[in-house]
Amino acid sequence: MNWNTIYSSRIDSMGHSDVVEMLKLAERPEIISFAGGLPDPETFLLEEIKDVFEEVFAQRGRAALGYGPTPGIGPFRAWLAEHMTQLGRPSTVEECLVTTGGIAALDLICKVLLDPGDVVIVGEPAYVAALQVIRSYQGRFAGVPLDDEGMQPDALKSALEDLQRQSLHPKFIYLVPSFQNPSGVTLSEERRKRIIEIAFEYGVPIIEDAAYRDLRFEGQAPPLFASLDAQNVIHINTLSKVFNPGVRIGWVTAPQKLIETLALAKQGQDQ
Repeated sequence: MNWNTIYSSRIDSMGHSDVVEMLKLAERPEIISFAGGLPDPETFLLEEIKDVFEEVFAQRGRAALGYGPTPGIGPFRAWLAEHMTQLGRPSTVEECLVTTGGIAALDLICKVLLDPGDVVIVGEPAYVAALQVIRSYQGRFAGVPLDDEGMQPDALKSALEDLQRQSLHPKFIYLVPSFQNPSGVTLSEERRKRIIEIAFEYGVPIIEDAAYRDLRFEGQAPPLFASLDAQNVIHINTLSKVFNPGVRIGWVTAPQKLIETLALAKQGQDQ
């Protein structure tokens, strides 16, 4: 069988995956890779996690290994709602969806929102794995330059005006606002507010990828985009950077209607 003759058209749009190559390095303990956001395995809480697993099995037994609700188990979603509320985005259980890591959250959102040829606004440079996901749904990119303080609001407005002149309406703006990958910069509160104003003016939702937000050792964290505009911001996050990437736990917090649609799409991802 010549598999190349039966691939879908979207395979060509995916191109070469740099992420696959970077993650191969994770299996080589003699290499410290600066190419990706790979946590140091020496920081993993091995004994503590063993205790937690034993406690879960003792309390829930075989039920812990069975299927659960598509949006995620109730107690964890309740914790997420409380956690997001404490971070300034008042949330209900129905506004939280558990995913298989943060990148799966973005994949679900693209599955629900993107048609082939749709435009997505990203920073220049942007997180390579996110680009790969968007590209896999045949999305197109409109880049907005970053400086030492992150995405430039005036440049964002110019990009939106340019797209408007072409009768193009971007589906969303993708941002890593805190410790952005790969630049490392963090958007100030002032810029966050201005970007939200611009996005609202042009009717474009924002995807806030907060994967690195908790990796802060000093200073006060700026407010979440989601806390500044709960209706126009889709918040995605992951435990991969602060717990263990191999556990594969992430989540989406968004308006309930969108969460219900994402849950429908999730049935075909991991059930």
